[in-house]
Amino acid sequence: MSPLIPAFTASFCGSLIIVWVYSRLYSLDNQSYIRIWFYAWTLLPVRYGLLIVAGINGDSAAVIGLDEGLGLLLALLLLWGTYRVSDRGFPRRWALLMGAAFVWVLVASAAGLPALAISVPVSVTLGVTQIYTGTILLRSVLFDSQSRKLAGWAFILLGLHQLDFPLLRPVEWFAPWGFVIAVMLQIFIALSLLLMYFECTRAELEASQNRMALDVAERKRAQAAEHQQRILAEALRDTVGALSSTLDPQIVLNRILERIADLIPHDAATIMMIEGNEARIVGSRGYAERGLAESVSRLPFSLTGSFKFRRMSETGEPVIIGDTSQDDHWTVYPETDWIRAYLGAPIQVDGQTLGFINLDSEVPYTFRPEDAETLRIFADQAGIALRNARLYGAVVHQAVELEQRVAERTAELEQQRAQLQAILDAMGEGVIGMIFGDKPGEVAYRYTNRALHSLTGFNADEWDPKTVFVGSLKPDDFIAAWNQMMQAVNREGIWKIETRARRKDGSEFDAALTVTRVIGPDGRTEGIVSILRDISQQKALEAQKANFVTRASHELRTPITNLMTRLYLARRQPERMETHLDILEEVANRMKNLVEDLLDLSRFERGVVQLKRQPVMLQDLVSHLVKIQQPEAEQKTIELTCDLSKPPLRVSADPERLIQVITNLIINAIHHTPPQGKITVRVEADGDRYALIHVQDTGRGISPEHLPHIFEPFYRASSDGTGIGLGLSISREIVELHGGQLSVTSEPGQGTCFTIKLSLLE
Repeated sequence: MSPLIPAFTASFCGSLIIVWVYSRLYSLDNQSYIRIWFYAWTLLPVRYGLLIVAGINGDSAAVIGLDEGLGLLLALLLLWGTYRVSDRGFPRRWALLMGAAFVWVLVASAAGLPALAISVPVSVTLGVTQIYTGTILLRSVLFDSQSRKLAGWAFILLGLHQLDFPLLRPVEWFAPWGFVIAVMLQIFIALSLLLMYFECTRAELEASQNRMALDVAERKRAQAAEHQQRILAEALRDTVGALSSTLDPQIVLNRILERIADLIPHDAATIMMIEGNEARIVGSRGYAERGLAESVSRLPFSLTGSFKFRRMSETGEPVIIGDTSQDDHWTVYPETDWIRAYLGAPIQVDGQTLGFINLDSEVPYTFRPEDAETLRIFADQAGIALRNARLYGAVVHQAVELEQRVAERTAELEQQRAQLQAILDAMGEGVIGMIFGDKPGEVAYRYTNRALHSLTGFNADEWDPKTVFVGSLKPDDFIAAWNQMMQAVNREGIWKIETRARRKDGSEFDAALTVTRVIGPDGRTEGIVSILRDISQQKALEAQKANFVTRASHELRTPITNLMTRLYLARRQPERMETHLDILEEVANRMKNLVEDLLDLSRFERGVVQLKRQPVMLQDLVSHLVKIQQPEAEQKTIELTCDLSKPPLRVSADPERLIQVITNLIINAIHHTPPQGKITVRVEADGDRYALIHVQDTGRGISPEHLPHIFEPFYRASSDGTGIGLGLSISREIVELHGGQLSVTSEPGQGTCFTIKLSLLE
């Protein structure tokens, strides 16, 4: 056995280990150069297997040629992978050189030349190739490490060793050691290439970790920015809600200061309004804690003498002063000498500066440019609040016009709804359908529903528009009206009119007539469907609604006008502010009472008021209320007394609501009783089941024509300006909610008596 066989066998086993390692790398990371090196090292065990066969059976030209060809392919793949590592293209010259060597192997093997003749050219080619491969690795910048240098020098040594490889076969004693050296160099190359890959992977991993760290930092910054934007959006939403909930600019400005505190860190804040050439503080935060709220509110700030205010007024941009101690234009007051950083923004409406929002801090350089942009947004919201307050007066004067527009728009929407649901709505109304015949004016088929029979008393055979309609469709003009209706139906698809209609028994009612066409397959009108509706009650409700809106608008217009007048005078006459505030408070209370009465009336009409019933002793309740109203009666020199029955009378009632009713009746009696008059509140039993409470006065009484309407909302029997006409309406609702009755008897010049009737407790 050849002494080379143990060396070939050891080389074969080592090559299998190299192939296994590169197969694992290839499965983990499919890099191009790893794939090429994997294919290259796969050829290595094949070569050593051939050498083992040749060592056992003896060298032959075919085996040697195949071995040398595989060696050329191995070197080619290693060189190709090395070029890929260096990110360079594979030169054609190396392919041509190896191709020429491969052709020589084929020719020499076919010619049966000796092994030395076959191996020498191939060994020279392989040696040169491997030396160049090592040179490339030494020059590569991809792997800046010691493993790259080791692999490069190992390739160079293998190339130099490859040049004397043909000499190994003739020298038997050196051949095993030569192959062992080659195998060791190849294993060393493989290990060096593995280290190169691992170092590259580690570098990529570190780069990936760095990128991940940057991504995490960027994500945190984005989340922080998103959080800040969300807080800003919520603050703006609350501010817009404040604008919608009140028209008082002072309330809105204070709420804006509260929201700014959540977004921009500061120690104190003020809102200034321009008055002539000065700016005065109208709202502040943070100064009360320092005991400076009153003194700072009295400070005058000159617009012409203050650089920051003049600049904001001229440019409309916010102003930041990082350190007030370093600012030559900063004016120091005893109340503001603690301020070290300042941020301000102008409040503008339609390009005109009305005031300023100022933020102060004890720490220099507290405010940033993004804080200035946020403050500008809130200053714009403050401008909106002031503009809304200005427009409020104009809105009040346009209330009637807007109400009319709303009614018109509501009618348009109702008409559109009726058009879309004509058939469904018609089933609940009086319906008559007619299909035309071939001749003009001929009706081939006529249909009426039960609702029409109930509404008019006419059936299909008795129906005659000429006799039914007595309003807009008069018999004399019926033909012209019919032609006009058909033209409108053919042109627009629907025709409506309100008219007077006559029933079969001769009675009349307000009617709404809606006519739609029936379209045939050819697109022509084949007939019409008419819907007749009794709108008498609707007319009455509309009249009542219009009367209610007119009276409510009238009652609101006067206090609102007084309110606007006093606001105007308060700005022009600040020295009389106490007088103006008293009148403003009186007007506000009057509006508050009106709104509360309207809400009470609405709640009673909608049935949402829940009574808190409990046993109530009427004598005690009435006696207490008479004592409370006694001073007002004495002020008008009116005698106010109570007459209480001795047997105790108990009822199940809500005491607060019952007090509201009795108090309202007593106050009305005081207002309508002249001096030296008399008012008596009497409590007595009405049999065993009811109790009666009478409020009798000796006033001028109520005329008979007013009595049927005395409990209607906003109705006033007199024009003396007292009351708004809701008290009696609410009182009646309360009493009826208790299951009782409220009635009135009166004669002009003899006084009036209101009577409450309630069920007694068993």
